Amino acid sequence: MQICDCLVFIGGDIGNSVEKQGVTAAEIAVLRAVHGNDSVREIKVQDNAKTNHEEERERLMLLYSSDFIASLFGKFGDLPETLEAARVEVDMIVQAEPKKLNRLRKHETAQEPNEQEQNVVITE
Repeated sequence: MQICDCLVFIGGDIGNSVEKQGVTAAEIAVLRAVHGNDSVREIKVQDNAKTNHEEERERLMLLYSSDFIASLFGKFGDLPETLEAARVEVDMIVQAEPKKLNRLRKHETAQEPNEQEQNVVITE
């Protein structure tokens, strides 16, 4: 599961914000549901971690209420593991895994590369 740092505008108010660290992709979905889709910004992917979905669901239920988490994700099953699965828009991400961010951008733009882009060589 992607682990991120982010800035949360409480209730969508840009004058009232909190920096959160170590937030899972699933928790970002929760924060967006609580504060509004545009309220979670400057998302930086810091790590990918093996996360047990049941344990993460229990942690979220303790933080945000069992009924709310069940209404958002259902009582059972997998949680979103990536920002893409949590349906986070690319413009909310300021740092991400390069391949993932490029893939997200390709889906949004769906444009043919120009001649200059076709000649770019990427090495890893």
